[in-house]
Amino acid sequence: MSQKEIGETHLKPTTEEPAAEPIDSYSAQFDDFSNVCSSVVIRDQDRETLVVIKTGSTETVLLKADRDQWGVWLEFAGVSVTQVDQTRSFLDAVIKVLTEIRRRTEYGTTDATVST
Repeated sequence: MSQKEIGETHLKPTTEEPAAEPIDSYSAQFDDFSNVCSSVVIRDQDRETLVVIKTGSTETVLLKADRDQWGVWLEFAGVSVTQVDQTRSFLDAVIKVLTEIRRRTEYGTTDATVST
């Protein structure tokens, strides 16, 4: 095979599309002491789903999730969790602990406002 033939067979144009703009698909607003409009949002970005805390002009990624044929890959507070389908839920465990913290620490608060 000549050098020209090698180049022709191995150099193919890419058909990758540019990454789509991130979309905030679900949002829950809460009241911040500084009276800044604050929310927790689900952001669909490329192949992963993010949970982002937005306070004023600051955004912090709280959780990253990515799904494959066997289950879900999660990154939460610097810890990576691989969860296979049909097993006990990591997210349910976090929700239960956060619910207990809310019960212990919040008095007279109202539910967050949800928008989709």
